[in-house]
Amino acid sequence: MSPTIIYKDGYRVTIFFNDHPPPHVHVTKDDGMARLGLNPVEMIDNEGLSRKELKTAIQIVESNRDILIAKWNQIHGSDENDTEIGNESTSE
Repeated sequence: MSPTIIYKDGYRVTIFFNDHPPPHVHVTKDDGMARLGLNPVEMIDNEGLSRKELKTAIQIVESNRDILIAKWNQIHGSDENDTEIGNESTSE
C-alpha cells in the first residue's frame, strides 16, 4: 500500500514504500497516472493524463516539493553515496 501524501482537486500524490531511486512521486487523477521526479520536478512518464492535467500535477508537486522531499527521505532515507535530496549544500 502507498500513502497519499497530498490530495488536491482530484489529484492524489503518493510515494510507494517499496519504490526505487531517483526520488519521485506518483500522481493519479481519474484513470490517468504520471510519475514525476522531485529533483528537479519533471515528468518521468505519463499514462493517461491530458496536457492540462499534467501541467496541474506538476504545479501541485512543485508547490509542495519540500514536503514531498521530506516524506521521500523519511520513507527511503538516502544512499550513503548520495546526499539526501533537498539537503545539498552550496558553496559560493
